[in-house]
Amino acid sequence: MATHDEQTIGEIDVVAFTEAIAKTDWSDSTGTWPAGTTGTVVSDYGDHKEVEISDADNYGATLDMPVVPVEKLELITKYSGAVAVNPPSRPSKKINAMTITIGSATFDNVFYDSDVDVLYLHVGDPSTAVDFDESPEGHALRFDGEGRLVGVTLVGAKSLIDRDGEIAITLPELVHVASDTVAPALAGV
Repeated sequence: MATHDEQTIGEIDVVAFTEAIAKTDWSDSTGTWPAGTTGTVVSDYGDHKEVEISDADNYGATLDMPVVPVEKLELITKYSGAVAVNPPSRPSKKINAMTITIGSATFDNVFYDSDVDVLYLHVGDPSTAVDFDESPEGHALRFDGEGRLVGVTLVGAKSLIDRDGEIAITLPELVHVASDTVAPALAGV
């Protein structure tokens, strides 16, 4: 992980661009993302971070995934343990420790960022993830060195629950996550 402004930026942290960043092939358009665009770090390459930019108006669909030098990022929310640790200018969000089981995986590291409607689930320390993929539904999947699912990022979690009453995710089998499974995390309890 790299350090910026006395804060370490790593996977699952929410960041903002400090200057315009070129759009990639993921994007449906050309041009740049303006300074202030926010996203979630999904891969940590040391002095560069892959940042997922999601569409809050389209149930969190991924818009782009640029790899950005750390010096062009501002840390918005830092996740550590069961507490979201923010820079001093922002209030902290804390949720009680809980577990969520999806398919055969039980996640004991649970964070919900209501500002961007993203639910982060991980088995233990997020740094155990070494391989990454995306489900057909647009959710980020993280795997350990032995290929076991150790992390899921549910984009647009509350919006999906409100719209469909559940969250569908392919892990590789299709799993339907009932609203009562994730309700405590979405409520921030």
